[in-house]
Amino acid sequence: MVFNYRVFIVLGLMASTLTAMGQNASPEKKEVPIHEKKVLIEDGKIYWNKALPVYLFVSTKADGSDMIKLESKSTAKYANPMYFDTEGINYIRHKWAVDQETGKTIVPELEVQFEVYNDGLAPISQSAIIGDNKYITGGKTYYGNEVKVELTAKDGMSGLEGIYSVVNGSQFTQYTAPIQLDKNGEYEVKYYSVDRVGNVEKVHTKSFFVDLEAPSTNHVVEGTRVQDILSPRATLSLEKIDNDSGVKRTIYSFDEQPEKAYYSKVYLSSLSDGNHTFTYYSDDNVGNTESKKTYDFYLDKTPPTVVSIVQGDRFNNRGRNYISGRSKLKLIANDNKSGVDKVYYRVNGGEAQEYTEPFPIQRSQGNMVVSFYATDNVGNKGGAVSDTNLGNMYLDLTAPNVSYNVVGPKFFSRDTMFISNESKIRLVGTDAESGIQKMNYNLDSKGDTEYNDPFQVTGTNGIHNFVYSAIDQVYNQIVKEDFVVLDNEGPEVFFHPSIQKIATQRYEKDNQEVPVYTSATQFYLAATDALVGTDKIYYKLDKGKEKLYGTAIEISKKGNRKLTVWAVDKLGNKSEEVSYDLVIQ
Repeated sequence: MVFNYRVFIVLGLMASTLTAMGQNASPEKKEVPIHEKKVLIEDGKIYWNKALPVYLFVSTKADGSDMIKLESKSTAKYANPMYFDTEGINYIRHKWAVDQETGKTIVPELEVQFEVYNDGLAPISQSAIIGDNKYITGGKTYYGNEVKVELTAKDGMSGLEGIYSVVNGSQFTQYTAPIQLDKNGEYEVKYYSVDRVGNVEKVHTKSFFVDLEAPSTNHVVEGTRVQDILSPRATLSLEKIDNDSGVKRTIYSFDEQPEKAYYSKVYLSSLSDGNHTFTYYSDDNVGNTESKKTYDFYLDKTPPTVVSIVQGDRFNNRGRNYISGRSKLKLIANDNKSGVDKVYYRVNGGEAQEYTEPFPIQRSQGNMVVSFYATDNVGNKGGAVSDTNLGNMYLDLTAPNVSYNVVGPKFFSRDTMFISNESKIRLVGTDAESGIQKMNYNLDSKGDTEYNDPFQVTGTNGIHNFVYSAIDQVYNQIVKEDFVVLDNEGPEVFFHPSIQKIATQRYEKDNQEVPVYTSATQFYLAATDALVGTDKIYYKLDKGKEKLYGTAIEISKKGNRKLTVWAVDKLGNKSEEVSYDLVIQ
């Protein structure tokens, strides 16, 4: 029986059977809402999600009421269902076109084409962060002032369904207006877009910080002070903290002077004696400015003044004061601000003495020069003045310099001096002022010994500590501590043949087994030293001359041979000679 059908081709929309394929398979599936993959028909065009299958049906009726599902036999693996392979327009073709009235093929021949727009590409979203003073450091981005995030997206095929976003959370909502961020802190904005056939874009993430807080700066006074009375040797440091974008600059000024950028501690010696105001503040890297802070202080640069009064016998003749041995000198000091700390005096340029009460001047007959000065509580020191003439002597306050060197075997490595029991330690002291009085040393905490001649370090191998010192003629002393490592042991020698022994022979004389090697065997020597390392390896064959080992030893002469080996370390310590009896065949 022959049926005459009018044939219609119908695309099968089977999305309801593809629930799993309609889910998001991206890593964000736990937080991104489900967007169903679907088909859009608009303005006579069919937009097909590329991930959806395609089933074909034919029908003789325009309403498709008698649809018959097409099943491919020749390409069943790829056609039941099939998938569109090309992004954009795809064609379902039939060749050739038949005239609907005559039933004959149209000439010239013409394909019948059904257009379907295949869409497998998700939209492309972009973000714009609008804020003042963007700053990037250490991989982090900061914005100042209020910030808003604007999102846009484009889709080249079926069109954009919507943009979805979330701020510091896990629940996406549809984006409708710029996102306002008006609080200080760290933000993570995630967003993506979806087209009208359910293609979901990969989630984008923007991480940044909004910094609305100004830095905090505090001053620190270092050096001598009495409350807010500062020494001219004191300094002012500024400690600044900004937990967000960081401090960009710190500004300071004194009194009405111009502002300056702060880099390191501020010295006060250039300021005048008197009251001062220290003003400072900081800016951060996104333009937040701290309110100005001030610190009021008094800079005391004036040392105390000292006057003297002779108590007892005194006689002035032509500007010269004569006093007796019963006379005493009283000193009176005054200070303008921080107060007197101590008063000192010298007699005939001698060692400075702290003044506590009137004192007698008891010296041999001759000119007497008494000079004196005072210090205040912030360290200002007055110049030495005298009741008659200024007198000065050389004041030796510098300790001598002392060092040591090693006479004899020595080896320096890894900041360590290695010596042997043949080595001696020699102390060298110098003093450019009063000169060396004596030098001492204390070896291994055995007590101080006055140094006269170089001394040896004896005892067990290993570390030996010693303290050495020098004293000059005015008893300035320097003390140093060091150590040396005593090494009296030679290296350990190792012997290794290039070929394993082929047999052994036993000596009847001492019942000793001796290894037998072929004449092609080479013998390698090595040595290790626990402390300073091996310097050289020596050997000799039988009773021959000693030789310096360099490369593998070859023994061509056959018979019973004796190889004697020893090594020397970098201090000259020699190992025990080791002999190896062997037979060459």
